Amino acid sequence: MTHKDNDDRYSEQMKAWLMIQTMGQISVSFFNKKKLTKELMGYLEAFPQDGKELTDFAEYFVDACLHSRKYGTTIFGMVPMSEGGTATRLLEDIDLVTRDIPEKFGCAEAFGPLREALLSAHKSQT
Repeated sequence: MTHKDNDDRYSEQMKAWLMIQTMGQISVSFFNKKKLTKELMGYLEAFPQDGKELTDFAEYFVDACLHSRKYGTTIFGMVPMSEGGTATRLLEDIDLVTRDIPEKFGCAEAFGPLREALLSAHKSQT
């Protein structure tokens, strides 16, 4: 399967990843927490939940981020980061999306399998 095929195959997961990052910027209150938690869990459903599909996605995602010229830059895409800087940024994003944001909504445990798969893929590729 080519890289383009995987881009198409994982487009829903990539969209869900970005939406979860966006949700991290939302102010959570008593009045909107239940609705936002339901929305967050809906994004989690876009990801494979276990097995080979989850491992394949995690490996694709980590590889795509580590080798993306756009992801590995800073200051509006003008200054490239070192390989180590890109790897660190990816770890920070994994923590944000699979631990920090879900903790805000009280559902971090549900993100455990995704988090473990991403961390394992990151470790194997760096």
